Amino acid sequence: MAEHLLVGMAGPLLVALARPVTLALRALPAGPPRRSPLASPAFAPRRGMLALADSRPMGGLVFPPLAALLDVGGLWLLYRTRLFAAAEHSALLHALVHAHMATAGPLFSFAVCRLDPLRRRWSLTVVLGVCWHTARRRRDTRVTASRPAPSGN
Repeated sequence: MAEHLLVGMAGPLLVALARPVTLALRALPAGPPRRSPLASPAFAPRRGMLALADSRPMGGLVFPPLAALLDVGGLWLLYRTRLFAAAEHSALLHALVHAHMATAGPLFSFAVCRLDPLRRRWSLTVVLGVCWHTARRRRDTRVTASRPAPSGN
C-alpha cells in the first residue's frame, strides 16, 4: 500500500514541481534558424518539444477534469473491483497498474500545478473545483475501500 501511495500521490507531485518540460526546453539545443533548409523538428529538438507541449492532444490530457478522471478513476477501479487482488498475483498486471499510476498521477499534477508551459491554462476556479472534487473522491475511496462482496451464491 505504501508503494502505491508513493507512486500514485507523492511521486507525481514531486515530478510536477520539478518542471520537467521547462528543464528539457532549457537543456535541449535550439537547432538551426527557421529559415534554414535544415529547419525541421528532427534538427530542432527544442521546437519539437514545444510543438508537442502545445499540441491539442497534450492540451486535452492536461484538461483538469479529464486528468482527475484518469487519476481518480484508476484508483477507484483498483480498489473497488477485483483488480487489486488480481494485481497481487500477477507481476505483469502489477506493473501495468504502476505504469498507469505513474502516468495518470503526473498528468493530474501538471493540470493542477500549472508550472510547465502548457497549451492552455485553466482558470483558478476550474482548478480549485477539480481539486476539491478529487480530494473528496480520494477520501471517499480511501474510507470506503474494501474488497468487493463475493458475487453470486
